[in-house]
Amino acid sequence: MQHREEIRLSETLTRAIARGSKEAPALLINELSKAQEIKSILASYDYLNESRGQVNEFTILPDTVTLHGNGEGLFKVTYVMEFFYACDGITARHPQQMTITFQLDPGTGRALFSGEELPEREPDGW
Repeated sequence: MQHREEIRLSETLTRAIARGSKEAPALLINELSKAQEIKSILASYDYLNESRGQVNEFTILPDTVTLHGNGEGLFKVTYVMEFFYACDGITARHPQQMTITFQLDPGTGRALFSGEELPEREPDGW
C-alpha cells in the first residue's frame, strides 16, 4: 500500500524541475515546506494502524533532494508523529523519517507525490 497526493506546483518550480536547474531543490523545499498534502501522506500511515497520530511539522532534508531530469525525483522528510492521550493529559512525540517520490507533469504543473510502499499481508489460507 502506498499513499499519494497531487499538488499543483508554481510555474517557476515546474520550469526549474523540467530544465534541471540548480535552483530546483531549494525552490522545491521552499514551496513544499508547509504543504498540507505532504503532512497528509505522512500521517496517513499511522491512521491505517489506528493510532490516530498527527503531524504538525516536517523538514525536507536538503541534501536528499534528487531530481532525475525527467520530472521525477525524491527527497527524505523528517517529522514528528504526535499522539495525545486525553485521559492522562500526555502528548507523546515519536520522531520518524520517510522517503517521498514524485512525478511531475510539466504540461499541467501537477506533481504526484508518493510515500513509501508498505507491504500488505496476504490473507491467511484455510
